[in-house]
Amino acid sequence: MCAAIAVAVAVGGPSLTAMTGLVAITPASASTCISSGYMLVSGEGVGTYKLNPDNYDGGNADVCNSDGDADFSIQSQTASGNSPVAYPNLDAGCNSNVGGNCSSGWTQEEYSSLGSDPSVSFAIGGSPGASDEWDALVDNWWAASTTGCPNVEVGIIYDGANLSAASGSLVTINGTSYYYKTEARSNASCSWTYYLFRQQTFTSSISSLNLEPLFAYVYANGTLPSTDLWRYCGGGFELWSGGSGLETTSFSISQ
Repeated sequence: MCAAIAVAVAVGGPSLTAMTGLVAITPASASTCISSGYMLVSGEGVGTYKLNPDNYDGGNADVCNSDGDADFSIQSQTASGNSPVAYPNLDAGCNSNVGGNCSSGWTQEEYSSLGSDPSVSFAIGGSPGASDEWDALVDNWWAASTTGCPNVEVGIIYDGANLSAASGSLVTINGTSYYYKTEARSNASCSWTYYLFRQQTFTSSISSLNLEPLFAYVYANGTLPSTDLWRYCGGGFELWSGGSGLETTSFSISQ
């Protein structure tokens, strides 16, 4: 789960609290680092992405970008917890329950009209500490309308280190095996269902991963309404401890 929409949850994932008041920073030619707010960067696919340190549950991640492209490195992060403390990420979509704060180029499409085109590419690198606990997560939020609480979250973990043992049902979708599980989540203002796909065999990147079969599995086996809007997609690192030295070398989303 990332922390970029608005529900500060204690289990990694977009903080489901609106990003109102956050300042957009334009990266300089030299490295620009932030631990709050967000930075606008450019990349392939939808075009504009927000780089967000997302220290939503006590994290202190400082993330850096030096080229204005859709990549970043974690310069430092020393906090730790029993659940993720931060989700530094790149995202596209709309990060607010009150509407707005949407990336240029993003369309909030209904599931029923999504088609087979949506895909994500996400490559990581760097040298985190040997005992650091983290995962690489693509996080998606769905909602009944352009405002109000999301009702469905779909997460895809494809890499990580020092994580707890995988749990859930083993399913194969589009040739890749995942541990699949669901979880009811809530906070003071919102409640939603979290669907998690964790790759059985970790890889350091995913290239043009077709998201439609994963969404279709949730639609067929879960509670994703056909009229729900795809509000947000992000890719980043859920950090339980450490994370300094991790890098996202490229990230893109195609609708």
